[in-house]
Amino acid sequence: MIHRHRVGDQSLRRVSELVFVRGEAKAVLEWIDSSGLRTPIYIDMDRSKLRLTRGIRTLYYYDGTTVDPRTVQLTPPEEQRKSR
Repeated sequence: MIHRHRVGDQSLRRVSELVFVRGEAKAVLEWIDSSGLRTPIYIDMDRSKLRLTRGIRTLYYYDGTTVDPRTVQLTPPEEQRKSR
């Protein structure tokens, strides 16, 4: 699958594996070793934004932007923000 992918403040075009888990579309960002098991890190996709390319039955384009969850800034809980 070819898609736009945002990592932090930068956006780039990326090729990722596309898998379907229980009918839900997922983009595999990376494979990691988890206690000796090869495990995917994947994100959810909006299936309505996937479109199949002409001529290549296994290549999809994604008409949205995916975001790498490992680089998203987390905000502190509301109670911590008030006490500052």
